[in-house]
Amino acid sequence: MAGLSSQWRYSHNYRHHVYSNVVGMDEDLGYGVLRITRDQPWKPENLLQPLRNLVMAAMFEWGIALHDLYSEQDRAGAAAEKSAQTRALLGKILRQAGKDYLLFPALSGRRWRRT
Repeated sequence: MAGLSSQWRYSHNYRHHVYSNVVGMDEDLGYGVLRITRDQPWKPENLLQPLRNLVMAAMFEWGIALHDLYSEQDRAGAAAEKSAQTRALLGKILRQAGKDYLLFPALSGRRWRRT
């Protein structure tokens, strides 16, 4: 997972499990991008949801990392703390991408393209 475990613990384990399906509290409820309940007001931009679903499916891991970062930054007070969280996430993203796109293909030898 590309996101930081500390951010995941707050945004998912706390916000999502304590406030499951509560509009305005459960940030997993459509990720602020999708309307998935009648309790959320309808907007004309909701007509784009099928396209948004395709994009989310292709980039889900990275979207969750950003979602968790913004959730954590909403709680942070100082700009220095927000910037430290951003640096930590960027470091995790670099390690994850290195593992997924460099290390695993290298370990695959001749089948590196397939990996």
